[in-house]
Formats: sequence, C-alpha cells, structure tokens
Amino acid sequence: KIAVAIKRKLIILQWNQDSFEKLNEFNLSHTIKAISWGKEYTLCVGFARNYAFIDLSTVTIDYFSLGNSLIDLTSFTPSKFTKVYTNSLSNNQFLLTKDDTSTYIAETGQPMRTVNINWSAIPLAIVYMHPYFIALLPQKIEIRAFNTGIFIQEIELNNSNIIIAKDVLFLSYEDNLYTILPIDFDNQVVQLLNKKQFSESLQLVELYSSIFSPDEKIAEITRIRSLEAKHLFTEEKDYERAFGIFLSLEIDPNEILQLYPMLNSIEEILKLKKSKDNNDEESFDKLKSINYLIHYLTEQRSRLTKQRLYLLTMQNHSSMSKSFSNSTVNSYLSAGISEISLSTIVYYRQLSLPDVEALSNIIDTALFKVYMIINDALIGPLLRVQNNCDMDVCESLLKSQNIFLYRMYNYNYNNKGESPDESMYGPYHIITYLQKLNKTDFNLVLEYSVWVIEHYPEESLEIFTYEKFSGDEVLRGMIVDHLEKYSKDVCIKYLDYIIHKLNDTNPENHNKLATFYLEKILSQNEKDNESTEYSPNLILSKLPKHSYYEIRAILLSHIGEHRKALSIYFNELNDPKMAEQYCVKYYSPEDEKVKDVFFILIQIHLENKKKDEEISNEVYELLNKYGAYIDASKIIEIFPESTKLNKLGIYFEKFFQELMNRKYSQKIIYNLLKSEQLQVREELMNYQSQSIGISEERVCKKCLKRIGTSVFVKDSDNSVVHYGCMKSQKKKSAVIS
Repeated sequence: KIAVAIKRKLIILQWNQDSFEKLNEFNLSHTIKAISWGKEYTLCVGFARNYAFIDLSTVTIDYFSLGNSLIDLTSFTPSKFTKVYTNSLSNNQFLLTKDDTSTYIAETGQPMRTVNINWSAIPLAIVYMHPYFIALLPQKIEIRAFNTGIFIQEIELNNSNIIIAKDVLFLSYEDNLYTILPIDFDNQVVQLLNKKQFSESLQLVELYSSIFSPDEKIAEITRIRSLEAKHLFTEEKDYERAFGIFLSLEIDPNEILQLYPMLNSIEEILKLKKSKDNNDEESFDKLKSINYLIHYLTEQRSRLTKQRLYLLTMQNHSSMSKSFSNSTVNSYLSAGISEISLSTIVYYRQLSLPDVEALSNIIDTALFKVYMIINDALIGPLLRVQNNCDMDVCESLLKSQNIFLYRMYNYNYNNKGESPDESMYGPYHIITYLQKLNKTDFNLVLEYSVWVIEHYPEESLEIFTYEKFSGDEVLRGMIVDHLEKYSKDVCIKYLDYIIHKLNDTNPENHNKLATFYLEKILSQNEKDNESTEYSPNLILSKLPKHSYYEIRAILLSHIGEHRKALSIYFNELNDPKMAEQYCVKYYSPEDEKVKDVFFILIQIHLENKKKDEEISNEVYELLNKYGAYIDASKIIEIFPESTKLNKLGIYFEKFFQELMNRKYSQKIIYNLLKSEQLQVREELMNYQSQSIGISEERVCKKCLKRIGTSVFVKDSDNSVVHYGCMKSQKKKSAVIS
C-alpha cells in the first residue's frame, strides 16, 4: 500500500498486478506534514498543530494533540517553515518530531517516556535504524540512542546530498555514493573503552541487549564496570568509587588483590608499615587505598561466611531428608538460611564448599596483611576466632615484629585447637594454650611464657604451677632458671610453692629461696621502700628474734602492726626521732589503721615513764607539733589528772582549729557536690535526649569494623567509635604525652 498526501487530502493506493488501485481517500482538517505507517491498517499523520491516527480497517480518524506533554503543539503558530516528522517504531510506537524536539507516543496518542530528544538543529529528515535515530541536519548527521536519546556521534557534511530509502541513509559526495551503517557491537565497545567512556559503553550494552542472553549481558556489564573501577583506582585514585563498584560486582577478589602487588612481599609489607610516619604523598596514597581494601575484604569475608553456611545447610538438608519429615526439614532450613540474602547466594553461586574454603584462605590472609600494615591491634580479633589465614605467612610476619601473643593465637586456631571461652581476658588465652602443650614441647612453653611473665607476672605463675609441669622434678630446675632470668619475684613465689606445697627436698632450691629473701630484705632496707611482691609474715618467721630490728619494723608496717613497729623504734632502737618520722610517713586521716599513729606514739612515751616521773617535754612538743592529728578525748583519758592544762593550751588550740577547718571544708565540699550533682543531672538529661541510628553497615571510625551490638561511643562529629577503640586511643595518647 502507498499513502499519498496532497495538501489536506490523503489517498491510499494499492498495487494490483500492473497498476495502482485506489482504496481510500480522506479529507483531513489541516495540511499534511508527515506520514508514517504503523500496523498494516494504521497510519500516523502529522500536521502543523496536531496529529491523527487513521484506521483503514474501520475507516476512522482520531485527532489528538500532545497538549501539556513534552511537546506542546497547541502553542505552536503554523508556518511554511515548520518541520514535522513521524517515525514508526517497534511495539506499535511512534517518534513524533516538531522542529528540533522529538517524543515517543503509543497508538493512543499518550507519551511513552518522560524524556525528549533535543536535536542540536532542526532535522531535515530522521531515520530509525535500530538501535539508533539518525537525523540529517543542515551541516551534519547526528546520531542518538533509541532508548534514551543520548548523543552518540556526529558526522560532518560538506555540500553533500542525502537520499533516504526504506529507513537507510545514502550519502552522495562528488562521484561517490556512501551508505551510513553502524559498525559491529564489539568494535563500538572497544573504541569507547579506549576513550575511557565507560558510561557510554554500558549504554551501548543496553541498546544491544537483544543480542545477549541474560548471563552474557551480566558478564559484559561486569567486564565494563570492572575496567571502570580499575581505571578509577589506578588513574584517578578515586578509591571510594572504585571499591563501591568492586563490591557491587560478581568478580573474583583475586583481581582486586592484584592491584596490591606489595602484599606479596613481607619486605614490602614491613616497609609500608614503617611508612605510616612518613609525610610523602605516595605513602599516604597507598595507606588510603589499603583502608578501603580493609572494608572490601571484610565485606567479602562476611559474604563467604554466609555462603559457607548456605552450602552446609544444603548438605544438612540432604542428610536430614533421609530421617526426618519434609516439614521438619523445611523448618530447619528456614531457620538456617533466614539471614542469608539472595544477593549473597547469587554472588557466589558458582562456588562449591572447597572453593569457598580456598577463597577464604586468600581473603583472610590478605586481611591479616593489611591489618599488620594499618594497626597491629586489629590482628587479635581476627586470629582469636576461627579463621583461614595462611599459618606460615602469619608466623613470618608476627615473628618479624616479635608479636608473641598473636603468634599463639595463630598456632592455636590454625592447628584446629579448641577455641577458649570468649569471656577470657588478658593473658589467659596464651596461658590456657601453654598448659595444653606436652612436656616434649616444653621449650615452646619457656619461649612464649616470656611475654606473660613480663606483662602479667602474677598470672604467669599459673603456667608453671600446672600439675603437668610442676610435678616433674627435672622440669622444676629449668623453670627456676627461666624465672630467675626474667623475674626474681615470680621465681620466689614458684620456689615457695614447690617447697611448702609440693614438699620439694632439693637443697639447691631451698638455698635459692633463702638467698632471694635475704636479697629482697636488704634491698628494701636500703631503699626504705614498700613492696608487695613478697610475704612479710613468712620472712618475719625466718628472722632471728634479737637482730634485724629495723627490718622487722618495716615488715610489721606492711602487715599493719604499727604499735609493734613503733615500739621497736622507741624501745629496741632507742630512736624517738625515727619513730616520729614513721608516724609522719604512714599517717592518713582516711585510713582507720593509721589515723591514730601519733596517739600510739604518745601512749608509748607515757608507758615508758616511771610512776612518779613528770611527763617529759618531748611529749608536749609532739602534742603541740601534731596536735591537729590527735583526738583530744583520747589524750584526756591517758594523761594523769595532775597534768596542768596550761601545758596543753597550744595542743587544744591546734586541735579545735583543725576541727573548725574540717567543719568548714565539709560544708564547702557538700555545696560543691550538690552543685555538681545538678550539673550532672542536666548533662544526663541532655545526653538521654540524644539518639543515633546504628545500621548493619555502620562502622567504627577507628578500626573500620562494624559496630553491630558492641558498646560504642558517639563522637562530637556524630561518628561512632567502639568503646574499646576509644580507651585504646586514650592510652596511646597518655603514653605519647
């Protein structure tokens, strides 16, 4: 059929053997500007102001105007220069064009999309060649995408002629005739990728989506986005966008790790670790990228954990189905995979359980390496739980940094040792592990106990008093030599344990214990310093009764026997001044045991006075000097009734002055505490009125790990930090200051 337009008249002709036969003739309301066939019996006709659909089967004409749509033809004033085009598309759609703007409509006349195509000039002709629109403009040919209308390409024209036939453009120039056709898809993608036009490449895939199967399309999009992410990583150093793309793609994590060749060398890792203190741009850039890698690896680790759970659940399903009903199995499955997202299963859908374990080994080892670079404190949480780190790699790095505790974790969990109770803290992980070692591995016990002895001397004794080791007399000698080398205090306690608890009869051990005690007594006597690293009662029982009075006084002071200590200074050593200095040293008004030491000294003075002898001036001097620290009611009780009050005047004045000072101080403290209480209440109300949302993706600003259900602290900039990270940071700051 042929549609012929003559001004307002539309004639439909059909070829019949050797001539055209007239089928229909329509007299329309306006001069016809454009015609386009839809279905076999449908025509779309464009006028200057509006459009019409003509149904040849029913011989009906439906006029419509786009009105308030994206092309407003009602406000258009027709003229002979107006350009109107109609192009028939697939799925019974049309592209309607007025001057330099085109829009998509359905057969009903309703716009199909919210975006127009805006040409750079008024087209002379428009051709639809899937998946492109090709418009002939006065000085060039402009090509745009069919589905989005975005600009694709332009071809400059110089005095050439255009012929359009069956939606194909023929270009004549001088003596040559050219056909404008799109190049094949692969070459288009290569050209765009060479120009780093990744968005355009993805749009091209969408344009040619009909030539791909669903899996092929996903693979091609993944390939292009992966290249875009690597370009952002290597060229633009935009790590945030790059890893955002990496996390959204179904690609092998090994490809991302290839971007970090430095992780393959222990020397490079240690070099990068030391570069944290450098201010050069290269080091800063590498460390910045590693921080983003930590987030990526943590996310991949979480995905692999879910995939492992999913695969194990599927295995359990097959085994359970043999002995349980379907309803029981289904309830078990729903509980087991309730938290496994579909995206996670799809992400690793091609991985079997052995593949998951192998990939976990790569990711965990890489995570260990980056933790070693960024922050040693992150290594513990990784190694303390079940992990797939490469044991040899971890051991080499830990040994190079002398990190003994984490080496224990590494041996424990990578040799399939039992995990300790999660409630354990401090050194008990390593103590528990060392206690499990056999006697044949006792050299390991000695080697790895050094860290515990140095940092936790009290707890380290549990390693060597363990029945397996302390019961072996051969090992006792090795233990004594080892402890003597690193801590004599621990060695004294160990010798005391085996001698008095295990009845050790080795004379060498007895001699060593006696020697250590004597050395400690003499050193404490010389330094006149307290120590809680020995048993005073035990030493007192070993001392001769009529010698070492000063040492005995020091030991008595340590067990709170202040009267006996003062009696030794006053009676045995005959040194009242030393007794006075003793009182000055130990007096504390807050401690019930020592707040009356001055009163005890006065008592000892009076006890040594003969019956009819007057009280010495030394006693009055002590009262006058330290009267503020001695209770007047107790003094009146012990002084004889014949004592003249004028001699106690200065003492009573000081005592009552001290009482008044305490009273006023207590009032001030009371008022300050009351004011502070009101301030604290106000601050509490202010803090309780605040809230902060913790999502599954919210991470700690310091360690970059998920907050989850851990205790956290809100920073002043509304970021959140693990409570443990905050305390660790404060300790580091204190050490630096």
